[in-house]
Amino acid sequence: MKTGEKLLDIVTESGDVMAIAGYEEAHKHGLRHRSVQIIVLNEKGEVYLTRRAKMKPNFPGYYESSVAGHVDAGERVERAALRELKEELGVTTRPEDLHNLGDIRHNDRLPNGWIENEITTLYLLRYDGKIAFDRREIEDARFQSKERIMQMINSKEKFTPGFLELFKRCQQLKL
Repeated sequence: MKTGEKLLDIVTESGDVMAIAGYEEAHKHGLRHRSVQIIVLNEKGEVYLTRRAKMKPNFPGYYESSVAGHVDAGERVERAALRELKEELGVTTRPEDLHNLGDIRHNDRLPNGWIENEITTLYLLRYDGKIAFDRREIEDARFQSKERIMQMINSKEKFTPGFLELFKRCQQLKL
């Protein structure tokens, strides 16, 4: 592990912690870890769609969930979701405002050769307050209708695999 490197809990298929590894080691070797993704919906039912900063190592410039991030070693999943909301969008909310949509498991080879082997907890947040996104993480962001997002997907715009799974889950639940 590198000094100061973010640490992740390495987990079993059922999500039990079995080890700790650095961010780079976990991704280079495809070690299963936890993450969160959040879709923010406004009162019109529009999705706050973000576009990853071009300097991000994985999926630069791709569209993704309103918020996405890793769960730090020793951190509870719900706490990670609240932390990521604050870091990426400047939004502070209560835990009870997050609606847990369940977990997905994915194992994706990234363009840089790393492997994103994650158990991702999906959340929905209904929110109409002020958003101030972090430009180091997000290049652009705006509320988009679900119909517009479907058009973008069908026209082959680039979306992260995690967002496509979360959006599909929201469609199935008619959110």
